[in-house]
Amino acid sequence: MSRRRAGLAAGLAGLAALALAAGCADRGPRAAAPPPPPFADCAALSPPPRLVLSPTSAGGALSAASPGAPSAAPGSTGGAGAARAGERGLPALALPCLTGGAAVATGALAGPLVVNLWATWCPPCRAELPVFQRFADRTPGVRVLGVVTSDNPDWAGDLGRDLGVRFPQLVDRTGALQRALGAVGLPATVLLPADGRPRYLHQAPLTEATLASLAATHLGARP
Repeated sequence: MSRRRAGLAAGLAGLAALALAAGCADRGPRAAAPPPPPFADCAALSPPPRLVLSPTSAGGALSAASPGAPSAAPGSTGGAGAARAGERGLPALALPCLTGGAAVATGALAGPLVVNLWATWCPPCRAELPVFQRFADRTPGVRVLGVVTSDNPDWAGDLGRDLGVRFPQLVDRTGALQRALGAVGLPATVLLPADGRPRYLHQAPLTEATLASLAATHLGARP
């Protein structure tokens, strides 16, 4: 009988040990939540009170490509691209902010503003993102806005963290803004003046020197 009791006690002790181990496993560390995107909130896009859009800017009617302007196949990410002036303001769309919150009415955005359309799958786009961040750091009088175009915003957040990009980002999963602007590929950059002059569309990768020159010409911006 004593042997029976000893065996039973050993079995119960083993079950208790297994239950304790399982309980400890349940209380182990949970998987860490993904870090938040590095970009600024889109509330930073609110224009200063003195900036007023021209009444013609809300509709965002588009101009045709300039005669003789270079063309590229849809989706192209390289080449010289076309650079041209268009209508005043941006096309009227409602795009979500990558960091959340209310959608942003692009037609209501006022200059001076630089808008960069980009995607993580576009090598020239990835290369020029730090150029726009340095421009934003050096030129506080001009707001910089990115538009993640036809891409996954989670991938954009990962790339932004890797490159130290912090300026606000909108998400355009279907490429609606790119089509409305008539941009034939990525990257594409829009410079929107504050004084009601037509926007300027640049359809090629930008260096720091070229971006600074375009901002000085079309936005009157100086570092």
